[in-house]
Amino acid sequence: MARLPNVSLGVIASSEGFYACMHGTFTLRSFEDASEVCYLVAADASRISTDHHKIATFRDAYDGLQSAALSQRLSEELIREVLESP
Repeated sequence: MARLPNVSLGVIASSEGFYACMHGTFTLRSFEDASEVCYLVAADASRISTDHHKIATFRDAYDGLQSAALSQRLSEELIREVLESP
């Protein structure tokens, strides 16, 4: 999956400690008409938000996740190593 052109992969080491969005997932979508939505998934509920402030907060969280993550190449190597270990 990581080799698909529309997929990016970045593993965050547990040594990084707590990081944004650790307890749920979100999807940011931008559309051709410049509108944006954020789909939030949590343990107890899911929702869609079009609130510009919330979207900006999650965009900042995404940027932080990318900064903390290993590169795609290193992430793939680590996953391969873990899968191949006994």
